[in-house]
Amino acid sequence: MDEIPRRLAPLGWRPRDWGALGLILWGIWLLSGCAFNQQMAQLPTLIPEEHLPTVIAQTSEALASQTAAAQPTFTITPSSTLTKTVLPTTVGPSPTASRTSLPTHTPTLTGTATITLTPTHSATPTKTATPTRTNTPTNTPSITPTPTPPLPDEIPFAAVQIINPGALSKVVSPIELYTFVAPGEDGRIRVELTGEDGRLLYRQIFIYTETPAGARVKLNASVNFEIVGVAETARLTVSINDVYERLKALSTVDLVLLAEGQADLYPAGDLLEEIYIQQPMIKSLVQGDSVLVSGLARTADDQPLLVELIATDGRILGSRLAGIAPLQDDGGHRLFAAEVPFSVASPTWVRVTVTDQSGRLPGPRHVSSVEVLLSPP
Repeated sequence: MDEIPRRLAPLGWRPRDWGALGLILWGIWLLSGCAFNQQMAQLPTLIPEEHLPTVIAQTSEALASQTAAAQPTFTITPSSTLTKTVLPTTVGPSPTASRTSLPTHTPTLTGTATITLTPTHSATPTKTATPTRTNTPTNTPSITPTPTPPLPDEIPFAAVQIINPGALSKVVSPIELYTFVAPGEDGRIRVELTGEDGRLLYRQIFIYTETPAGARVKLNASVNFEIVGVAETARLTVSINDVYERLKALSTVDLVLLAEGQADLYPAGDLLEEIYIQQPMIKSLVQGDSVLVSGLARTADDQPLLVELIATDGRILGSRLAGIAPLQDDGGHRLFAAEVPFSVASPTWVRVTVTDQSGRLPGPRHVSSVEVLLSPP
């Protein structure tokens, strides 16, 4: 110990310096001891070796439960639109279908190893625009419709309706005739029965002077006849004239006359007008040198119709045969048309008469007419 002070004496060390050095060394040792104790306190407590298996098993079970609890469950909610939509993190309106991601979940670990799900923005249903189809004009050739007859309810009832007997009825004398007729301007209704050879078997004129113009009357009459043979075909005709004695309307029904025996009657048809004149219209003005006559007709065959322009004095100012459309299976009305030339020096009233002469028996089968005014060009 004495050797050290002697060696340090040449450096200027004095005895009191030794005391100061000792205090410094003691302080350093004290501070290092406190730091060592703090480090020792932070070290984990060692687990005894016999408890290690139990601790490892408990740790594994805790980790497994944490993993199961951390798996979130999702419920798929059907969308009201046809767009397949997954719950998005950020929602924005879009005119087209889009695929969005699932919402993010932020798990928060606590001391009991539970997971708290914090949802972000919820999905808001969006309305997806539906494409519309726009028709593009194309150069399609136009189709001209073929004229077709009007419906039956557009065809008027006949001016002369024979209610009984019906067509092809077998009758004996006398024939009980029932008709519904609008008398002509002269108030007369003519009833005739002609045989198959054209001879006149019956004729009677019925006068209705007090009937208003255009009104219909019921005419019931007993038609007597005599035939030579056992049976014979005949035609029963009911007609009316205008004030100038021109034929205005005529209807007929073909019958089988029996000399004796029992009658076999058939009902009448629909009583519609057999020849419906659509052009020209009644009381219309036709100016020029021809008139177009057209309409609908229900005839027994394809024989053309006779069209005539008859003046008030009985003169025929023009006539033509009107072609008719082919006969149909249903036997309904068919189109007819004819252009009839005429020549007048001044406005002239004429009756446009259309006559059906079809059938096996002689004479007209049906007649319709309209009155028009012809004028020169």
